[in-house]
Amino acid sequence: MRNWRDLPVRVAIDPNMRTADGYVPAMRSGLPESLAVGDELVVFEPEAKIRALARVVRIRDRTVLLDVDWDSLRREPEAPIIAEAANNAPVALAA
Repeated sequence: MRNWRDLPVRVAIDPNMRTADGYVPAMRSGLPESLAVGDELVVFEPEAKIRALARVVRIRDRTVLLDVDWDSLRREPEAPIIAEAANNAPVALAA
């Protein structure tokens, strides 16, 4: 699989939901129409703040089935807090 930064498509998943063959379902809404079997993307779980790489294995009407690379599982980086300095320039503050 490719580097995280090379994969602009992200989709939320529930890592506890799996099909009988071990794939993770995700909602298709919000994903690019051009998404195809074999495409790579980043999956994430917002509550646990984790992400992983995955490959599309099947596309259905409302869902996609993903083969998640569990070895790539990482914590989501914390988003920087943005504030404005006195000169109105954005400044990233440590969280």
